[in-house]
Amino acid sequence: MKYYHVILLAVAMLIAGCNNNAPDEMKPVHKQILTGKVQKGPFVEGTSIYIFSLGENFAQTGTTFKTTIIDKTGTFEQRDMQLSSQFVELEATGYYYNEVKNELSTSPLTLNAIADITSADHVNVNILTTLERERILYLISGGQNFRNARRQAHEEVLAVFGMSTSQVGEAVDLELGADPQLLVISALVQGVRPTADITRLISLIASDIREDGELDNPEAQAMLKNNSMSLNAARLVANMAAYEISYSYSVQDVEALLQQFNTNTAYNQTEFVEYPAESEYGRNILAGGTFHTGERVSFAALTPAWCPLKVEVRGQQEWQYELMPDGPKNWKAGAYTSENGYHTQTFTVIKSGEESLLKFYTPSQPDSLHILFYENSEVPTREIVVGVEN
Repeated sequence: MKYYHVILLAVAMLIAGCNNNAPDEMKPVHKQILTGKVQKGPFVEGTSIYIFSLGENFAQTGTTFKTTIIDKTGTFEQRDMQLSSQFVELEATGYYYNEVKNELSTSPLTLNAIADITSADHVNVNILTTLERERILYLISGGQNFRNARRQAHEEVLAVFGMSTSQVGEAVDLELGADPQLLVISALVQGVRPTADITRLISLIASDIREDGELDNPEAQAMLKNNSMSLNAARLVANMAAYEISYSYSVQDVEALLQQFNTNTAYNQTEFVEYPAESEYGRNILAGGTFHTGERVSFAALTPAWCPLKVEVRGQQEWQYELMPDGPKNWKAGAYTSENGYHTQTFTVIKSGEESLLKFYTPSQPDSLHILFYENSEVPTREIVVGVEN
């Protein structure tokens, strides 16, 4: 009798499991109102939002509703919709607020979301909903129902960013002002890249995780890692305030999520500041080595677009650099100061992503120059000592 009860329990559990993944039954729905927000950063007022009714196999039925964004936070509203089923796809293409650079995008971006609106009157569209879309549809084509496909895709997309479902709610419920996770994910995809690169990165991630749910594409991994190097938690939060988005999290919350991304992912950084051994003015003092007194040398760097750079030179003897006719290229020279027998001068890159070069002359007397590098940092990231000999 004991074994009989065990068998019945196993059968019941199996039936329950099957029912949990029962095919979706398409039911016509009349929706009085559907609201939401489209946020990358928020899409700008006037952006068109299309709501597509989905039918069998989650294909568009041809029934489409169009509305527009009505405020700075990306809010939209659509009333009185007769739909073929409880499933819809939302699509928005427009300009958006760049939360990393505190400016509007220079070209439009497309975001999507697939949702079950049986009992939902509010659906948000964002980076997460967009990245989940292809994976959801693939899992459905393999026999899963929408609920399970959405849950699995959500978990897998979050893993791309080193996060988990225990700390992040459903993608269609997330808002930039309430969820620091969405802010961090949006910023990790954005970096300091133009919108065309963002579109490509979204496509790379979505297509790569479509079949197995894992991000294996080394280019996409590297783009996310390189983007992470450009992010500053305090600046991101300040940008929310600058765009008049009310937020409920702290700088520390955002910083913890950025650190979590780096801890929980093993992506390789591929973009670094380069200090060529030589340039048109001769050997590059920023590459290190030993130089002659009074030697004309290069002071040269090539920075990634995401990396501000400041270089500080310290020494006991005076050095020089040329102002005319070959003045500094993309360098801004700071004041030359002297204190306690040491001279100090800083040189700051004006625009990251471009070559920075000046004609530098070593001291006329032997010395050891200490050169400190501030690579995307307020504190020195490294230091070299350059010998100057007769």
